[in-house]
Amino acid sequence: MILLTSLAQKYAGQVPYEAHFVPFFGVAFDSLADKENTVKRAGQSAIDALYGMFPQEAKGGAVLLELLEYLKSGAKWQCKVGCLKLFDRIIEEVPADLLEMKFSVGVPVLTDAATDFKPELSKEGMATLTRFVKVLDNLDLSPRYDIIVATLAEPSKVPSCIKSLSSVTFVAEVTEPALSLLVPILDKSLKMSSSSQEQLRQTVKVCENLTRLVNNKREIEKFIPVLMPSVRKVVESASLPEVRDMAGEALNVLQDAESEKSDGQFHGRLHTELASDYLKSLKSTINDDVIFNYLVDVLKNDANVNDWTALSEYFGMALDPYYPEETEKTKIVDHLVHQMRELFTPDAVNESNEDGVVIVDTDFSLAYGSRMLLNKTHMRLIKGHRYGLCGRNGAGKSTLMRAIANGQLEGFPDQSELRTCFVEHKLQGEEADLDLVGFIAKDKDLGVVSKDDIASALATVGFDAERRAQPVGSLSGGWKMKLELARAMLMKADVLLLDEPTNHLDVGNVKWLQDYLLEHTDITSLIVSHDSGFLDCVCTDIIHYENKKLAYYKGNLSDFVQHKPEAKSYYTLTDSNVQMHFPPPGILTGVKSNTRAVARMKLLC
Repeated sequence: MILLTSLAQKYAGQVPYEAHFVPFFGVAFDSLADKENTVKRAGQSAIDALYGMFPQEAKGGAVLLELLEYLKSGAKWQCKVGCLKLFDRIIEEVPADLLEMKFSVGVPVLTDAATDFKPELSKEGMATLTRFVKVLDNLDLSPRYDIIVATLAEPSKVPSCIKSLSSVTFVAEVTEPALSLLVPILDKSLKMSSSSQEQLRQTVKVCENLTRLVNNKREIEKFIPVLMPSVRKVVESASLPEVRDMAGEALNVLQDAESEKSDGQFHGRLHTELASDYLKSLKSTINDDVIFNYLVDVLKNDANVNDWTALSEYFGMALDPYYPEETEKTKIVDHLVHQMRELFTPDAVNESNEDGVVIVDTDFSLAYGSRMLLNKTHMRLIKGHRYGLCGRNGAGKSTLMRAIANGQLEGFPDQSELRTCFVEHKLQGEEADLDLVGFIAKDKDLGVVSKDDIASALATVGFDAERRAQPVGSLSGGWKMKLELARAMLMKADVLLLDEPTNHLDVGNVKWLQDYLLEHTDITSLIVSHDSGFLDCVCTDIIHYENKKLAYYKGNLSDFVQHKPEAKSYYTLTDSNVQMHFPPPGILTGVKSNTRAVARMKLLC
């Protein structure tokens, strides 16, 4: 152990030679069962030294997988407890998005540890499983993580867990990690001979809700063979029509996902085989299978979480021994990163300016409190385009706009470069009696603007002298919107941030707002709205929240439906006769079922 510690310390920082030390974790864990305390201490020192050699993406990748393999082995319980303690350290130190990618392989292994016959090991295993599960940021499931973990470890709790889950109104996007937790429970419930018709009804209800909320069907791919036979059996044999119908809805989504496997397009995560293909040009130069496979794993992990900075930095060091010429090495790394970005976020590397002038081009993350709303994503805005910002309720659309307005979004140009205005009702109670010119003049951002210029701007959007003399508190919602647009004009805004701009507007004022946006082609707009008709008429692009990333689609809402086939189950828009099919509340902002929205669509389009 002393020799292993010395070697680990000697080669620490000598990237990428740490790859050869991954198998030695098992040797160090084995020493923890020795009768001599000095051997145990030396083993723990070796574990610490080995762990310190690896970057985050390897700790959440190659190292974590090595620990899982060790936990599956026949090692002594004392050794496995030591392994679980290092696993806890990884949970504490490695970013959640890297850990979530390992849920499908990690949860079953940790569940086995949590149910081991040795009480010391099962206690530690249950604690580690619980910590691991709580890494997942899912607002629907987080209040039920304890019962989910308990049910994974004790199948007799399946009925009560299913009952609890069936009462959830699912709105958060469902991803592979969430399915890794729930599919084993759903599968047990569907196969239990003791399941009542009510339990089956609740189970297929949860299945239908979950499958409906899978944004990228590749997230569900590995679970199709597990769920489909049992769901199909319910469709064919359940005695209650309601149960059969609900199971049929879930089966349709599973079948759609299965048919998508062979479409030839890239979806979902970068797999080992594909990552290896992207590095194959380096294989003959590296000429070391251990290091090459290790680099494949690092590439896969960083690319899957869009961590281009970490990918560039690590490969910049890792290729030093093989490409001593800095220029050549930099060229290789830049090309690799560009390939990955083109694969995952093509908008981020699109250098064509055929569509216009790019005014925002930045990578960023956005958190609200302890919640990560957008993680390592990209924003690219083109001058004059009108972007509809769509996503499920709670995804963080308004938070994103507020962060931009407050100058808190990393990489977004400040007001000296790009004048950005959040169009909102800023009226305070004590300002209700001010006339309109006086109200705008109080804005700290317009301190140098004269009252004559303010009056002129107000006249441009329809405020005559009589109306300008009215107290601001007497304005209707439509006139308040025009007042805020006049303020934006006076700021000479380059970017308008519009959060629910049609709220409380009648059809005439919605038409006025639409015309205003369509006429001012030099202004870029970012719009959050529940009014599907308004979005369909004004948007040139849709930005969609997908698994804490921003995905870009050219065209309006109707075009978005065509590009995003699964959205067809949410709503349908046609040119000649507007027909809308709406999901349950909270599924997709940008869609709202009411007769006024339909009337607007007919008038505006």
